[in-house]
Amino acid sequence: MQCQPCREQGQYASAELCCDECEEALCNSCKSLHMSFKVSRNHNVSKLPPIAVKEPSSLIGTENEFVDVGKHKLAMCDEHHDKSLAYFCIKHEKPCCILCKRQYHVECCDVEKVDDVVDDTKLATTTVELLLGIEERKIRLTKVVDKERSNFRGLEIIKDSCIEELKNTRSAIDKHLDLLQNEIEQEINKEYGNETRKINKRITSLTARKKYVTDQHKIVVDTKQSDMSLGQNYLRIIRLKHMEDGFPESDETY
Repeated sequence: MQCQPCREQGQYASAELCCDECEEALCNSCKSLHMSFKVSRNHNVSKLPPIAVKEPSSLIGTENEFVDVGKHKLAMCDEHHDKSLAYFCIKHEKPCCILCKRQYHVECCDVEKVDDVVDDTKLATTTVELLLGIEERKIRLTKVVDKERSNFRGLEIIKDSCIEELKNTRSAIDKHLDLLQNEIEQEINKEYGNETRKINKRITSLTARKKYVTDQHKIVVDTKQSDMSLGQNYLRIIRLKHMEDGFPESDETY
């Protein structure tokens, strides 16, 4: 912050002090000069507090903090909690306390006491503007809330539709698999029946062949033990052999 008397003389000096009566920022040299004048020698000159850099988070309160703001707190400075907002900067259209006035509005020409710049008309106009702004914001928020609720209902409908479609798809797949299973089972049973009949036919044929062979074996054994002549026995064996050669052997292999 610059020293105001030095700045008015075209010089630059850093202000470290402030006269509470004149509300003027002073450097050490100007303080001595200020205290030498008869009209200002009894003024209270105090040190300026260090200028704090405002963080964005310190300028914007949460909704809960805003809800808890009381009438007294609204009239107090957010940065200097023990100072009331006694001044109003017309340039920035912003209220400020005495310390903010010295720190942030020292170069502003129109910083007056609130009571000097506000009248009934200005208060009424500002109040109406604020109420209109609040009402418009309430309407916008109501529309946004209604839209979000509509989105929520729409999301529920989409969810239910997806689940129903999934169930229908599952049912269709199950039905198709049942039909496919029935067709395959019928084909398997058909092939099983065909092969079973073939096997039974072969078993019947082979059983008959086995009986025939058994009978032949008995005849051969009986022939060897008979009292017939060698010629007759030979003829019987030859006939049996010719009969044996006439049977196919394909059914006897496995």
